[in-house]
Amino acid sequence: EAEGDAASWITVTPGEGTLEVKVSDNPETAERSGNIVVTPSAESVGAKAIRVTQAGKVLPPSLSINVEDPETGLHFRANGAASDAGTIRVTAVNTDWNARAVDAEGNAVTWFSVAVNKEDGLSSIGLTVTKNETYEERVGYVVITATVEGVPEIRVTVTQDAALEHLSTLTEDADVSGMT
Repeated sequence: EAEGDAASWITVTPGEGTLEVKVSDNPETAERSGNIVVTPSAESVGAKAIRVTQAGKVLPPSLSINVEDPETGLHFRANGAASDAGTIRVTAVNTDWNARAVDAEGNAVTWFSVAVNKEDGLSSIGLTVTKNETYEERVGYVVITATVEGVPEIRVTVTQDAALEHLSTLTEDADVSGMT
């Protein structure tokens, strides 16, 4: 019979000089092990343990990111500073991945770049945005692609404010009440 916790997932059916062993699906990704203890009818023969090891569940490949709304995506001010986080955290399961900076047609853009970091299991994409010297808002996309087939790509919109049509270097409100 199965010993301890193993009794919940190992079923043993004795036959004529044989044992039929069945295991239920492993719901965890970690391997699990348990013992089956065989006790012969002859008391002079000691009980024997048979070790049963079952591989963990294999998760299908997937990609996910920490950006709540990829359509709205990340926004940058005209000077290139992020108005929110300038980093996308990537969670990859059973796949590697790549990222690229593109325009609406899928061509590479030059006004922002992506730096992929895959160290310590905390994968991320850092964005570097150049100053917008034009008077038009810029829109581009970070496209994240799995290296295995069947995983949909993720597209994050990146927007940048237009340059302001004045020469001020102020970036915050200024108190002018004391000026005469």
